Amino acid sequence: MDAHPAISDQLRIQSLPTVMAMVQGRFVDTFKGVIPDDQLAAFVDKAVAAAAGSGAGVPGASPGASSGVQRADPKPQTPNP
Repeated sequence: MDAHPAISDQLRIQSLPTVMAMVQGRFVDTFKGVIPDDQLAAFVDKAVAAAAGSGAGVPGASPGASSGVQRADPKPQTPNP
């Protein structure tokens, strides 16, 4: 934003992080701020599916493809002594 204010103005970026997914120059989805892991995975899945459906050249992707994003276990288990 600070280094390129004209670009952030054009894209209407007002806060960081702002994450935008684009496929062949068109916006697929956008989110602002920190989001939960499941929402992030859904965002990535949507972008991958859009890219695959557009023929944008995502290696090995097909329409409806999953990003393969693995969700972290929110409560790591510790071994019992």
